[in-house]
Amino acid sequence: MEPLLPALPSFVSAGRAHACATIGDSAWCWGDNRHGQLGLGPEVLETYVPAQVQLAPHLPIQGVARVYAGGDHTCAVMRDGGITCWGRNDEGQLGNGSFEDRFYAEPVALCR
Repeated sequence: MEPLLPALPSFVSAGRAHACATIGDSAWCWGDNRHGQLGLGPEVLETYVPAQVQLAPHLPIQGVARVYAGGDHTCAVMRDGGITCWGRNDEGQLGNGSFEDRFYAEPVALCR
């Protein structure tokens, strides 16, 4: 039987109705995606198997060190020190200056 994932996960985090794992230098998520917390685009409502988080359609996120699932949003710490988030944003939890849900991973603008 073929493995579902390209390698073994190095880190796993669970949110309210979704979970994510760091595999190699990418993030994979599964579960509920009504607010974009899986980073798979607006067309996917849920998935019961891990799917690679996307920056845009067919553009997987790379350079992930750790991934952290919140209630209905997810953030990743990138290997370059940046932070990237996606999912529910009704309280500004994605740190992008808006209150709109994001269905793809988006870098957080940080003051350094």
